[in-house]
Amino acid sequence: MSDTIPHLPGVYRFMDDEGTILYVGKAKDLRNRLSNYFGDKKVIPYKSRVLTKNASYIEFTIVETEHDALLMENTFIKKFQPRYNVALKMGNPILTS
Repeated sequence: MSDTIPHLPGVYRFMDDEGTILYVGKAKDLRNRLSNYFGDKKVIPYKSRVLTKNASYIEFTIVETEHDALLMENTFIKKFQPRYNVALKMGNPILTS
């Protein structure tokens, strides 16, 4: 995982080519959490492999606390309704594009 991603709490966003947010997540340690998406393919869940395949880049925002990350994640999901967050929340994952 890139040295540019800090070991700090924050919110990350998987983005497509057009800058559309595909997925929003939170982490108490951004680098550790994001590294989980890019490891041994046998260990990574199928939905995460599809997400990383469809994403072009990742943006992240550093916050003070895990609680702040939770609030920001919730706000982003409500505002942008990312494809993978909304589908998973509805219990009907969209796994192909």
